[in-house]
Amino acid sequence: MQQDKVYHLDLQTLINFLQDQSALLYTAVDIPDIRGPCHGYIFLRKRTIIGCQIQSQDGVILYKDQEAYMLLSNKTQWQMRIDSNIDQTFRSMRQQNTQSLQAQNTNSAPSFPFSYIPRPLGDLEPYLLNGYTSKQRLVLRTVFAMVNGERTVEQIKAQLNLSSDAVDEALVYLNSISLIE
Repeated sequence: MQQDKVYHLDLQTLINFLQDQSALLYTAVDIPDIRGPCHGYIFLRKRTIIGCQIQSQDGVILYKDQEAYMLLSNKTQWQMRIDSNIDQTFRSMRQQNTQSLQAQNTNSAPSFPFSYIPRPLGDLEPYLLNGYTSKQRLVLRTVFAMVNGERTVEQIKAQLNLSSDAVDEALVYLNSISLIE
């Protein structure tokens, strides 16, 4: 696996250095009243910033677009990953946050009836898990692996050593990105 490169440059110099490449730039950001470092992201397509966001450690977007840019524009240490699918990465990371908020707003109520039988519609590509912790990625991959068009949600929950809420949240996310129906 390729290691992301670290640059000690101001944002404009780094954008000029990258020329016409598309990349994900990210850095640690301290936000008052938020415990622990947050993560700032800039999505760059051929010298054009197509999006900015600052996320808490649990993946909730705290600031986006112009507000995020104002907090990130003076940073001078950036990690950079060349990403030819930057538009897809950007949509995926925004969609994950929407799903996280929806899951939080459901007050842990089951999202699917126990008798529902989810079936796979596509492959769980690695970029769809950008922005998730290793543990969250493992849960999503595990739940997705159990979806075969034959098992009910109740059977999936019974066979996995995960909380009912964790399985529900994974199924909601997988459904929201049209990987299962």
